[in-house]
Amino acid sequence: MFYIVAFIFYSWSEGIPSMKIRADFNFDSYKQCITVLENFRPQLQESLQNKFKGGDRYSIQCIDSKTLEKIKEEFGYEPERNT
Repeated sequence: MFYIVAFIFYSWSEGIPSMKIRADFNFDSYKQCITVLENFRPQLQESLQNKFKGGDRYSIQCIDSKTLEKIKEEFGYEPERNT
């Protein structure tokens, strides 16, 4: 499974980005994921910058579930909760 994942780098984050996963965008192959990402990158980038203001840098990538789990584990990411 592949996901479109956004990374937001803030000046205060010491190089560890905030990670946002588009759970509604999951794909069976990398080719499917990258095709959608390339077709919608401008809209996704704009939406990301509007919703999460103040980032120094934004990156959107296709990542497989195994790599995503390793990233979460390495950096201690926890699911965000709506309050």
